[in-house]
Amino acid sequence: YFSSHIYFLQSKYNLSLEGFSKLSAIKGLSELSSYYKAVIYYKQKRYNELIDYGELKIREQSIKKQTHIKSLIAQSYYNLEMYEKCVKAFLKDSSFMYSNQAMYKFGYSLYKIDSIDYAIKVFESINSSDDSLSQYVSYYLGNCYLKKDNKRYAVNSFSHAKNYNHDIFIKEDAYYKYINLCFDLNWEFENLYDDILSYQEKFSDSENS
Repeated sequence: YFSSHIYFLQSKYNLSLEGFSKLSAIKGLSELSSYYKAVIYYKQKRYNELIDYGELKIREQSIKKQTHIKSLIAQSYYNLEMYEKCVKAFLKDSSFMYSNQAMYKFGYSLYKIDSIDYAIKVFESINSSDDSLSQYVSYYLGNCYLKKDNKRYAVNSFSHAKNYNHDIFIKEDAYYKYINLCFDLNWEFENLYDDILSYQEKFSDSENS
């Protein structure tokens, strides 16, 4: 057990998985070993295997830390772009949403299945200091507001999203939507002209320039 756990901490997942697979047949260690096997599947991006293995062990009540495994199953559905199943998995237990990243995945899945009102509530509840996450949340929140024809809220969200540099494609689209919404709303801010010039300079190769 100890060598398998050390391999796990060292991110030597193949060696760790080999050890825990052997231990899973030993009484007293099987439930904990099954837990580590499931986590390793997730870390190795073997999402389908995690879902099948995790759901089986949960049905059998033969795995430790079931709430965490259920959360990994929900996030695996997200990673596989199976958004309806992801939403259903998250809705089974609100404790899955223990982090801003998990909340974002839930909100994005809601957005993808057009559950826009619920997606807005989730995105609005995320308060992150992580610039990359903040950019994604602001951008998709802006798109949600656009779907609800709430242009005033959308322009504020896109204004935030355009100021981050993590994802240049999202930055460009947020910038473009922000400028267009300002014109739609007849909001001619003092710096709007500067924003237009800045956009054209930053994204001169864009088809929108």
